[in-house]
Amino acid sequence: ATTQLFGRVQFEDGRPAPTALVAGGLTLVRTDEQGNFALEGVPVGSRTISAGLERNPAVGIDFPRLGSA
Repeated sequence: ATTQLFGRVQFEDGRPAPTALVAGGLTLVRTDEQGNFALEGVPVGSRTISAGLERNPAVGIDFPRLGSA
């Protein structure tokens, strides 16, 4: 069985992480400007959801950032 999962990616200080890549469902998705995302086809049960931000010095991200929960 699968389900749809809604969530938010944010920095440690609580700011949203726009355009982050999120994995854990059928496809990779990107967060919106508020850091929100929706994953389709997430298997039911205990799962790891991973997120990453690409390097973007123009917005202060000098190296890729990765995280999971």
